[in-house]
Amino acid sequence: MNNISIVGIDLAKHVFQLHAIDDKGHKVFSKKVTRDQLRPLFPSDMLLAATQRMLVDK
Repeated sequence: MNNISIVGIDLAKHVFQLHAIDDKGHKVFSKKVTRDQLRPLFPSDMLLAATQRMLVDK
């Protein structure tokens, strides 16, 4: 089983496209999810940290 190293999220109003790669750059998965499906996939503290980092990096 591949360990996920990076997850990319294409943000939209209703549907999000997720793309995950392992540490060697190989695709682990790519899928489309709704807002309600996205929230349970990530711990809330992880989403908060990612949001804060995006605001700082602007």
